[in-house]
Amino acid sequence: MSEMSYLGLLVNAGRKGSESLWMGSADFLAAPRTPLDPEECTVELVRKYIERYGPVTREDIVYWSFLRKDQVDTALDALEKELTKENLHSSREYFSFGEDSGEPVEPPRVTILPEFDSLMMGYRDKSRFLTHDRIKNVFGSFAAVNRTILLDGFVAATWKRKKDRAGMTANVSPLRPLIARERRSIEEEFANYAEYQATKISVEFKR
Repeated sequence: MSEMSYLGLLVNAGRKGSESLWMGSADFLAAPRTPLDPEECTVELVRKYIERYGPVTREDIVYWSFLRKDQVDTALDALEKELTKENLHSSREYFSFGEDSGEPVEPPRVTILPEFDSLMMGYRDKSRFLTHDRIKNVFGSFAAVNRTILLDGFVAATWKRKKDRAGMTANVSPLRPLIARERRSIEEEFANYAEYQATKISVEFKR
């Protein structure tokens, strides 16, 4: 019964006294459902990931999706005509959708990210935005993923927040020495965030 429910062929139709009632989905729903094709679902999952995170490598897809490598290879084969493949100055192959314009996209100078942000969670290879020796600063114990601050697309600091009646204090812990201009840019971005949140935010840098 659990397998039929998982496939959408059987639905719970309520209770009669202490007994659960079950019936076929074709009888319960206005339009009958047919079992989804597992391979088509895998292709669609890989498509959505690449659309939102690309360019990505095979290893990134396996890491994020928990699919087997052969399943990922099959999905990439199915999407081959739509995919753009690049090396990006690396020995690895990167996949994305759409043609490369050849012009680099400049990220915002300062980007403030929350804990467990999808950028931190979405890639196996984190070297594109975080140096290996700083991984433990972001990915802490007990499966914690700290809040981060990006400078030119690269993690330069983590931050914690402390709320009180006056507003919020952002305690910034730099992962490298920050020059005065970088600190001002971070303060300005938190000021924009404070305006968006309609609150007061003060910034303190940890030495």
